[in-house]
Amino acid sequence: MNFTTPYYVKNGVVDMKTTTLVKYNGTWYYVKNSVMDKSRTLCKYNNVWYFVNNGKMDRTYTGYVNYNGSKYYVVKGVMQKKVK
Repeated sequence: MNFTTPYYVKNGVVDMKTTTLVKYNGTWYYVKNSVMDKSRTLCKYNNVWYFVNNGKMDRTYTGYVNYNGSKYYVVKGVMQKKVK
């Protein structure tokens, strides 16, 4: 564990398996394995799939996203449907 890297802590414990969105100072960040990840991806949070760009939830994006070998259509940052 790198002590200069900020980790996501829940109930006083770092869970290296945690992948989620975390709100900090009004911005939603993508956390993968308890560390902020700057990927361009989709992340499921409260049963909704959100678009993430450069490590932050992006509610302005409308377009297509490749995720786990499939293509999805996203409207205002929320995944709508699988395209293929």
